[in-house]
Amino acid sequence: MVVRPPVEPTLAALSVAPWVSSVSELAPGELELPAADSGQVEAHLAGVLAASSSRMVSLSPVRPSPEQVFLSLTAAPADQGARAR
Repeated sequence: MVVRPPVEPTLAALSVAPWVSSVSELAPGELELPAADSGQVEAHLAGVLAASSSRMVSLSPVRPSPEQVFLSLTAAPADQGARAR
């Protein structure tokens, strides 16, 4: 997501939102906010941005790459691998 300055109120508002697992500024005004439930983002993002007087320029959902999906489906948890010995 890209927002216009000042970015600090947006970062503060998103960092306390229960549906955001983390928020970071990748470049000036470019924010990344991983969330497990895209439905929660859709339902609440506009309200959080309005309450913090944020001005969003663009929003792009990030989808996992095919490799990330494959690894998440085939990687065994660390403790499971230890029990397989």
